[in-house]
Amino acid sequence: MTASASTPGTLVASETKLTPTAAQELTAAALALFTELEASLEAGQKALLARDVASLDCATDEQMRLRRALGILLFPARGQAQKDTIAPELQAAACRVLHLTRVQDALLRRAQRFLSVLCQWASGPNASYGELVSSRCVATQTASGQEGEPPCRV
Repeated sequence: MTASASTPGTLVASETKLTPTAAQELTAAALALFTELEASLEAGQKALLARDVASLDCATDEQMRLRRALGILLFPARGQAQKDTIAPELQAAACRVLHLTRVQDALLRRAQRFLSVLCQWASGPNASYGELVSSRCVATQTASGQEGEPPCRV
């Protein structure tokens, strides 16, 4: 199939025929969704920093909804797009969303480490990790198939 006329700032349909107006409308809709996703990611980051679980849950639900909507809008049948099929504004918005996603991932990892330390601290000095560690060692030995290895040191 042939490509449609490419107007700056619109999607270029390399495998489907889109009128320039339809391509502009599709680009505008995708850009609006990316903008909403950016706002949702920023709200999620603020919720993470404030340790507001309810707001974080709402932001996560919103992000999942927007991701599905973007997937349906930009990749309706093929499941993937070629880099030249997306307008530069959408590529820039996608890069901003990717950056915000990486920041949120780092914040989530930090929160997870904090909770792990807090759980270990709350368990006190009498907590026994021996059973957990030894079960991991047994699982590792049976997975490797080497029964003759010495047991793990705890």
